[in-house]
Parts: sequence; structure tokens; C-alpha cells
Amino acid sequence: MISRSLFGILILLCSTLYAKKVEIFASDAVARGDTITATGGVMVHYDGSVIYAKSALYEKKIQRLTLEGDVNYIGKRGQKGSAKKIIYHTDDKKVE
Repeated sequence: MISRSLFGILILLCSTLYAKKVEIFASDAVARGDTITATGGVMVHYDGSVIYAKSALYEKKIQRLTLEGDVNYIGKRGQKGSAKKIIYHTDDKKVE
């Protein structure tokens, strides 16, 4: 288990199918195996998009990114959205 409490912590993960990086910035993050849990001012960069949330959970093995709490999204083409919770599958880009 790795635990960090530094603002701006950067966790780089590679999505195996598309070889795109998931970059997660947060004030606190915990890594356990293939799972990253981040809280506190979370900012995610993925495939040209930026997503802000209170918390994020990335499960690398199943390529699922779950964001919760005041989720705000800015897509690579400038589209914007918001939600309480977003589940994003990085392998096929499906959103729940």
C-alpha cells in the first residue's frame, strides 16, 4: 500500500488497449494493487479531457474510472457537463 498526502500528487496509469494515460491529481491518494483512490480536489486528465471531482477511483484491471462529488467535465472539443457521479470505462469510452 502506498499513501501520499501531497497536493498535486500525480499518478500515471496506462490503459492497455488504447495506450492512453490516465493522470490523476489530488491532495490525497492511496494505491493498492491495480486500484487508485484519490480524494481532495481531484483533477483527472484523460484523452484530451479534464474532469474535476471530490473523489476518484481508478480500477486499472477493468479499466474503470469512477468520479463522485460535484463532477465537472470539459471534453477535448470543449464540450462541458456536470453530474454527481460519472463512471467511465477507459477501454471502450462508455459512460454510465
